[in-house]
Amino acid sequence: MKKMMTVLAACAVTSLALADSGVVSQNIVGYQTLNLAGNNYNMLAVNWEKVGGGSVTIQNLVNTTGLTQGGGLGTADNILVWNPSTTGYKAYYLYTDGMWYEYLNDAAPTTDTFAPGTTFWMKRKGAVTTNVTFSGQVLQQASAAVTIAHNNYTQIGNPYATVFTFNGTYDWVAAGAVSGGGLGTADNILVWNPATTGYKAYYLYNVDGKWYEYLNDAVPTTDGLPMGSGAWYKTRAGSDWTLTFTKPY
Repeated sequence: MKKMMTVLAACAVTSLALADSGVVSQNIVGYQTLNLAGNNYNMLAVNWEKVGGGSVTIQNLVNTTGLTQGGGLGTADNILVWNPSTTGYKAYYLYTDGMWYEYLNDAAPTTDTFAPGTTFWMKRKGAVTTNVTFSGQVLQQASAAVTIAHNNYTQIGNPYATVFTFNGTYDWVAAGAVSGGGLGTADNILVWNPATTGYKAYYLYNVDGKWYEYLNDAVPTTDGLPMGSGAWYKTRAGSDWTLTFTKPY
């Protein structure tokens, strides 16, 4: 079984950022443990870069202990990465040697990498709910950008090791988002809940430019994306625009 790098080896501790999984700081590596629902899809996001900087290889993305290996996509745990340009997924499965292979390209383990902020589905074949551990280095670059596709859904995730609050200081409308009177006319954020096999939906309200929870419209939401959690973004804009995450620590 593929093992992850040893974590929590501190480098230079400077400023601190608090996160649900513990305290992380600049120039250190760390880890987070996420609950993975059995026999279901789980939408996850990469909040780390590899130790030393850069995208993390899929082979080092998670500790695969407890995951289901198999001979192909139908019997093993899967990773599915959405491509809004092709409106389809790139799929991987955990082979019997404990390595990830790209579906229909089975000659050798894949060398693909995931940049911080990459969001993907992980499909559990096993019935038992388990934990999965991510580890890596806290991202240090000042900002990271995601292109929001105007004619499709885009998966978004925070590239930084902290919670991403929807109604923080970010000016969504200035960036290119479209506000409206409700879910059908405004930009949407959809957060998957594997327990209910459904989404919690939010819309960008045109009165104050704040995110509101669908069917709970009294006050702007305080919700956001915890570490390790991704979401769908649907824009009403007529062209692509850039969502920029700024380093919060």
